Amino acid sequence: PKVQWLKKLGMDGTQVAKMIANYPNFLGRNLKTSFQPTVDTLRAHDFTDTQIVSILSRCPNLISFSSGRLAERISLLEASGFLSDSSLGTYMKLTDGVFKARLQVAQERQNTGKRIRSPIIAIPKRAHRR
Repeated sequence: PKVQWLKKLGMDGTQVAKMIANYPNFLGRNLKTSFQPTVDTLRAHDFTDTQIVSILSRCPNLISFSSGRLAERISLLEASGFLSDSSLGTYMKLTDGVFKARLQVAQERQNTGKRIRSPIIAIPKRAHRR
């Protein structure tokens, strides 16, 4: 049922196979408690099914995030002006501490007028070391 559900969302066979190879734990996730809430949260933030397929293809473990955690990160990125479907998968791969540190540094750079292509690319890794 999960493979059919992903195909109905718009994934092709290659994307589904890649998702299984990169995140086999998704096969153990429940459609109603993991898959659907993730998609519903993304749709509530105006992501299209095509964008959701793209995001899940890049970050299949997004399915393991609670709706609250996902919504919180999306809201922080929206408020900072860094939200896009092409970067959401990258942001979601970060631990909470690294995510917040990189977002803070990106905001500081943005406020000082320094050009930032993407907070993930532009922020040095030393920013989150202790």
